[in-house]
Amino acid sequence: MSFLLYIHVADDQIVLPSTPLDTISDVIQRAEAAYSSLFRLRPPLTIDAIQDDRGCFLPPSVIVEQVLRHGAHIHAVIHTEVSLSNVDLPQFFASWDRWLSYMAQVLCALVSSSRKEDLAPFPIFHIFNAFACSSNMQVLQSLLQALDSWMHCDLAGSAALFAQLLSSPFVLSHDSLRLHVLKLVHVFCSTSRDAVACLAAHDLIPRLLKLADAHGDNVEAVVAALQDHALLRPKPASASSTAPPIAIQELLFSLHGKQPKSIDVATRYLLELSTSSEAWTTAIGATTCEPSLFAELLHLAHGNAAFEDTVIPRILETMTNVLAFQAHLPLVQDPHAIEILVALTTTQAMATVVLQHTLDLNGHLGYTNVAGFVGMLQNPHAPTQKVGASALLAALDGKAKVNPAHTHERVLQEMCRCHIPALVDALYAPDTSTRLVVLQVLNLLLQEEDVRRLVVELGCISAFVSLLVDHDATIGGQRQAAKALAKLALSSHEQRQAVADAMEYVVSRDAMAGDSVVAFYVDLMGKSETAGSFT
Repeated sequence: MSFLLYIHVADDQIVLPSTPLDTISDVIQRAEAAYSSLFRLRPPLTIDAIQDDRGCFLPPSVIVEQVLRHGAHIHAVIHTEVSLSNVDLPQFFASWDRWLSYMAQVLCALVSSSRKEDLAPFPIFHIFNAFACSSNMQVLQSLLQALDSWMHCDLAGSAALFAQLLSSPFVLSHDSLRLHVLKLVHVFCSTSRDAVACLAAHDLIPRLLKLADAHGDNVEAVVAALQDHALLRPKPASASSTAPPIAIQELLFSLHGKQPKSIDVATRYLLELSTSSEAWTTAIGATTCEPSLFAELLHLAHGNAAFEDTVIPRILETMTNVLAFQAHLPLVQDPHAIEILVALTTTQAMATVVLQHTLDLNGHLGYTNVAGFVGMLQNPHAPTQKVGASALLAALDGKAKVNPAHTHERVLQEMCRCHIPALVDALYAPDTSTRLVVLQVLNLLLQEEDVRRLVVELGCISAFVSLLVDHDATIGGQRQAAKALAKLALSSHEQRQAVADAMEYVVSRDAMAGDSVVAFYVDLMGKSETAGSFT
């Protein structure tokens, strides 16, 4: 059964509960704890020994029921003066650890059960910070439990404490503590922008990224919130006063995140950087990483319906901004990224700008998706039509042999088999230069008899004649038109007659005599005695 002991500590008396099976050592520990809890303004004391009411010392290992009775009076033996040479180090540190654990539990209970306004005047976070330095698992668990209830009452103090915990080797070496801290930080971030602002002051992202492999979801959410806060900072008055940019590793982490907010924030930050040449080069550093960076962005965003109206236009705007100050450098080299850009031209005019830059820089787009190029030709946007025509011509010329299976012959076969009507329609494009490039493409295809027959059936001869006499066309364009007409005229009697009929009253040999190449083709068309005449 339980019984009470009256312990005298100096001039104070404390009533302690005990059980018959407790040892004197248990009584000493309980007396120390009781003294500290009752007299909180006094320094903790260490009881060296216990005497009974007759002054006999009781050994620590003795069982209570062997030497004491219910209601017995005992006396604590303490030293009022501490000599460093006489300190029992194991006992000292054990006592400290014990008191720290006790105080942590008490504080946790107070925080969870008391009104916030009652505790607000007291330095709660001074105590929290002391607990955070502990390597006692129980103390830290009590701290995190208390912090869960109190962190919204002092945002700045909580942010500083989280930074301290995320730097603690003991916390970082224990999965359960580490996960508990990250969950609390995640909840803390989700409460308000003020909470995120307080966290941002401690530059936590590099520390968080080191924990991403084991705790990706929580880390990703916090990193996205911190990066989002960085975007909301007031813009600097001048480019020279820009804040240090987010490291490329941080951006790549967010770009590969599972949450839509991560890539949303990362692309917004990239767009902001791209508005300044200085900020962009400082952040991205080595320009050789830009093509791979943009390729990754396109791969990650394309095909996600949630990104069609926000992230993809932002990526394309970033790319066009970068082109403004780095036009001499490649922006996209990956064939699959090019393919995505080609697909995006149906809805995004800026994709055409990027493709035009690639064409101007390389002379080709690096792959041979004929259907995609023809789709660009059929786009109502004139610049897109022009890029599509130029890409087709480059593919037929054999300039883009990235995929060995897409040889010149294969491209030629696909064009002849499927896409002649679309090319014929493109001969009536509003832009003269586009029409002339399409004419060059058709000239390469007219070596096939089936193509020549189909071109005539589709009424293409009149379009060739129109380009031949077009005053806006270059001499090169007139030569291409004359060459195409000559190929048709020399193909068969019926086609020669059709060419002659189309040119009669429209084309004069004298008018075509200004260029020897054009004149040669015109003469070639008129040499057959079966052909119609034109003056």
